[in-house]
Amino acid sequence: MINKNNLQIRADLEIPISFNTSEIYSKPFLKWVGGKTQIIQEIEKNLPLSYSRYFEPFLGGGAVFFRLIPKNKKAYLSDINRNLVDAYSDIKNRIYEVMFHLDKISGSFVNLTSKKSRNDYFLKIREKYNSMIDSHENSPLRTAQLIFLNKTCFNGMYRENSKGHFNVPFGNTKNSNSVARSNILAVSRDLQGKRIINNGFEYVLKYAKKNDFIYFDPPYCPLKANQAFTKYHSSDFGKDDHQKLANVFYELDKRGCFVMMSNSDIKFIRDLYKKYNKYTVVVNANRNINCKGNLRKPVKEVLIKNYL
Repeated sequence: MINKNNLQIRADLEIPISFNTSEIYSKPFLKWVGGKTQIIQEIEKNLPLSYSRYFEPFLGGGAVFFRLIPKNKKAYLSDINRNLVDAYSDIKNRIYEVMFHLDKISGSFVNLTSKKSRNDYFLKIREKYNSMIDSHENSPLRTAQLIFLNKTCFNGMYRENSKGHFNVPFGNTKNSNSVARSNILAVSRDLQGKRIINNGFEYVLKYAKKNDFIYFDPPYCPLKANQAFTKYHSSDFGKDDHQKLANVFYELDKRGCFVMMSNSDIKFIRDLYKKYNKYTVVVNANRNINCKGNLRKPVKEVLIKNYL
């Protein structure tokens, strides 16, 4: 838990910050491919009128939780990506250590004057971050490194190779643009009392009950085979996984839960959830995975619900 005494305990870290975050609304501290910022208003329009607890099994950047979910709600936030879950846990429980390391990393970066020196520094941090992934030690330092890499890498995206290592190249930025301290504190504040879990989406069947609300935001089924982007994690998320997710969706519906899922508007997904076609909402979103700006065009997505 955050405690004002932390300011005294960590006084040696020389972090001159204000603890008053009561007037600050939290927002994602990481940029995540497929984040829901663009369609957040559509999601808000389609939330259930009332519900008990909130579950988000594909947490990612957490845009829906931070923007729409009342912070007095009991929430279960989870993701299969261990590195991401570690970051959320550190922001919740060890925020001052994270900020200390982030200040040091960002401070060294902004003093570099050439593209080569900035690229070399980025690669150095990336190598250190990847070298500690398997052990999951020095977690606050790794979280600070992840935030830095996310802000300075190409297109601000997160991607892993088959070994689970972050492999996005440098984005040729001159400023690390690290997350504002006030927002990190607000994020930590809003994570207090929330359960953060490293697990696959099936875990919701263990906890979810009638009147709970579950929002699924899986890696989207690609519009075309060569457009797949499922490397948020070292394992791909394929059609078999989408089938398993549909089975979980149907089971939660039987329990009397409120369930919403966002995905691509394609026949495969429509067929999986044909029972809910009358509740499905089509939305438009610009997706920025393509490196060429002129090829980033609006695409149709669906919000599939089991309620009006």
